[in-house]
Amino acid sequence: MKNIINPCLILFSVLLFKSAFAQNPMPFKEEILTLKLSNGALEGTLVMPNLSTNGQNTEFTSPIGMGVTPMPLVFIIAGSGPTDRDCNSKMGIKCDAFKMLAEGLAAQNIASFRYDKRHIGKSKMTQKVIDATFEDFVEDAVRWLDTLKSTKRFSKIVVAGHSEGSLIGSIAVQKTACGSFISMCGVNEAIDTTMDKQLRKQSPPLADELKSALAKWKKGEDVDSVSPVLKQIINPNNKKFTVSFLQYSPKLEFSKVTIPVLCIAGKNDIQVLYEDALLFSKFNKDCTFKAFENMIHVLKDGTKNLNEVMKFYNDPKLPLTEGLVQTISDFVKSGATIGNR
Repeated sequence: MKNIINPCLILFSVLLFKSAFAQNPMPFKEEILTLKLSNGALEGTLVMPNLSTNGQNTEFTSPIGMGVTPMPLVFIIAGSGPTDRDCNSKMGIKCDAFKMLAEGLAAQNIASFRYDKRHIGKSKMTQKVIDATFEDFVEDAVRWLDTLKSTKRFSKIVVAGHSEGSLIGSIAVQKTACGSFISMCGVNEAIDTTMDKQLRKQSPPLADELKSALAKWKKGEDVDSVSPVLKQIINPNNKKFTVSFLQYSPKLEFSKVTIPVLCIAGKNDIQVLYEDALLFSKFNKDCTFKAFENMIHVLKDGTKNLNEVMKFYNDPKLPLTEGLVQTISDFVKSGATIGNR
């Protein structure tokens, strides 16, 4: 059978073996993929289970190649801000949550793909940051999905969006057929309402200032100055993206998803409150809801204490919440297969 190769896809470092010891290979192999765009290129990591270490004798070739029994793939979309494919950020987060999720899924014989969004990590853009829109992020996800589907290497593709990535994923699966969808700590309300809830508990005056600044942006007006703590949000470089983002209602887009859905929440999440996550899940009639008692926003056990929570965001050795990988694995292995649209 002739291989189907999407010209946008370039494979680097084919079959990079991950191993703790040379004589004891880990149960997965990694490949770095690059997606060429008209104004740059995005980079991501494909993790393929090494079935020969999991009690089977199957050998893997390049994902473009044929001859290996197809397996499901989880397509991971990162959250807001400069969050990279591993769930780390130059804003002070080092948790490796998505990297750990990919490795955990590999142990369950599930492939995964995670990528750096435009202007983040190793993705390189000629587009200026100031010109990026939320729609760009959605279309990038759709291009990746269509490219991965075109390889015919996977039995189905399950989209898993974290935080802001939940909204991106909700819209992307409306644009290209996928097997199912997972929302991890996805927000319920529009981003301005969500940020207001988060900030108002800490500082009502700052919440009022942020609300006023976002209202001006939505009217097309400039914001001359804000308090130092708000400058990362009300930054002229982010204006076009933020205004485009504000047009979307996460719960409305979530309600439009017609494939099986799993909604995951953490009861100790201070960014997306458990009560909001539970309400969010009810907007989709095909949704299964799963909450983890001690899980925080970065998919690990932690605390709601504002003075201590950051230490959990900055511990890459801290394991993912117990049962999270198994819950996702069980959902992925059940139900629908990949669409052909």
